[in-house]
Amino acid sequence: MPNKLTSTLQSPKTKTIWQFLRYSIVGLISNGLLYIIYLGLTWEGMGYMTAMSLLYITGTAITFHANRNWTFNNKDVPLPQLIKYILTYALGYLFNLLILWLGVIYLKFQHQPTQGFAIILVAFFIFLVLKFWVFPQRTSKTEHKN
Repeated sequence: MPNKLTSTLQSPKTKTIWQFLRYSIVGLISNGLLYIIYLGLTWEGMGYMTAMSLLYITGTAITFHANRNWTFNNKDVPLPQLIKYILTYALGYLFNLLILWLGVIYLKFQHQPTQGFAIILVAFFIFLVLKFWVFPQRTSKTEHKN
């Protein structure tokens, strides 16, 4: 009979917390670096929508392997996951564009803090979609017996 600590550490809630922490580490490192590059590109005169678009594509490519292998420890066939991953990030991109448009064009906020805010909102959205659709946890029949 497993002890209470082992059961707690293996619970779905605990697993989700660890996944979110790993996802956050991947996101903080990649988005932190990409945000610095975003600021540099816009400082040098690139439009904020163009800079966000180029870096969004770059970030998507960089984080697929880290999230698949480390965050969600998923061993399924990668091609269907990659397609779902790209679709997820495409939705995230549109969400990001909407936030920038609302913040900068409609509400007249500066683009720098608006993009910083968008990164956080889009990150939560993407985590949920990755967890439950792109890299869903497959449960074995033995897990249901407990």
